[in-house]
Amino acid sequence: MIDDKTHVKGVFALGQPTQATEMISLLWTTLSKAVNIKEWTAHAGTDQTGAPEFIIVNTEQLYSKALAGIGERSESKPVEGTSPTDGSAKDSGSEAAITTNTFYESSILPDYRGDLFQHVNAKLRQLDISKLIVPADWYSSLRCGTLVMIRATLHTFNWKEHRVYQLNAHTICVMDPSELEIEPLSSQPNRFDYGVNTSSSKSRASDTMAGVQLKKRSRED
Repeated sequence: MIDDKTHVKGVFALGQPTQATEMISLLWTTLSKAVNIKEWTAHAGTDQTGAPEFIIVNTEQLYSKALAGIGERSESKPVEGTSPTDGSAKDSGSEAAITTNTFYESSILPDYRGDLFQHVNAKLRQLDISKLIVPADWYSSLRCGTLVMIRATLHTFNWKEHRVYQLNAHTICVMDPSELEIEPLSSQPNRFDYGVNTSSSKSRASDTMAGVQLKKRSRED
């Protein structure tokens, strides 16, 4: 269950730019070796040897309680196959300016549905994504093939006998938008539908978490 106290972040897998210049390719190789820690990188297949193909980056917290005096905006869910310029997220002169202190209804992201999400007061935060792209356009604006530049910090957390590593993105700048088609949101049943009638499944996220048991553990600072 994801409620107001649950920490939720977005996750991006960054790959080496295709048809990159020699300097950018060298920069990618150097960077991927510098952050070659399991939680920060990933390989495309089961072979874990060699340089990793992806760098894993987390966003800042997606949901939190709106600050007193901070206005909220209402956006509709994006329609699959639309671009940021097609959506209903265009600003009008009468609307307040969007900042990183802008909050939205928690349910506007396309995969927010089902009984996994139990938010009461938490709202969706505006992330610092390329001139403050609104959440309704995140899925289309950050599609596969988008060239981005990210300002991130490296973090290590002590959690009992383990160390957890994260790359946290604070600013995401779209340098070159992708011309690839937007990957459709799958409506197919998944392997977590244990004996459940898939036609009545409420949420892909709920289905995925159905077979997972979570336990709370305190973190040692």
